[in-house]
Amino acid sequence: MSRKDALDWIKQVLVCSRGAELPGNFNPFLIGELFWEQSQNCEKKAKNHVEHISSLCRTFVYDILNDICPSDVARRLKSSSVVDSLRKRLVEAKEELDKLLTDKRRKPVTYNHYYTMTIQKRRRDRAQAEIEESVNGAKTEVVIQSKGYRSVTDPAKLCTLIEGKVEKDMDKLSASDALDALEAYYKVCSEAVYFHSTPCSGFFFLNLPLLHQPLTTDITWVFI
Repeated sequence: MSRKDALDWIKQVLVCSRGAELPGNFNPFLIGELFWEQSQNCEKKAKNHVEHISSLCRTFVYDILNDICPSDVARRLKSSSVVDSLRKRLVEAKEELDKLLTDKRRKPVTYNHYYTMTIQKRRRDRAQAEIEESVNGAKTEVVIQSKGYRSVTDPAKLCTLIEGKVEKDMDKLSASDALDALEAYYKVCSEAVYFHSTPCSGFFFLNLPLLHQPLTTDITWVFI
């Protein structure tokens, strides 16, 4: 989605979520509504991902058993503790995912300074691009005595171009600020999920040597 399309989408939601805020600002609940709408497909994709990883891990373990065990032993192991253990790990992975999804459904909350840093960076980058555009637009050719033409910046024209960058559409200004906040919050949430949640495969491979005890089989070393 381009920034223009994103601003059009946010303006539509903005109109429907007006509160007591002054013109040019946005309702503090707007970021939550935008975030929930933007990430509405995440739940389905995340659940499919967990199921996919579970299937891959199960296939991996079965392949190991088939490779190093006689067929009757491999079949017996699959039908005993291996299946139950992998099934338990899938349940644990889904429970952890449910915790993350529950957090996602709550009102946006963050104390991560990267949120405000990201907002400032996006605004600064946009302001810098606008200034560079204005500087290039204010350049003009002047004659320097007999040395020919030289490109210089017309101060008056530059000021006029910069003043023309002021956004007078209050809804568009609000939507632009809301989009910056939304993108910053989305980035913070993405980093939080990556760094603070256990990798999906960990639920299936963690402590695999404990799947079997020496009393039941003599191939405990298979999973070491």
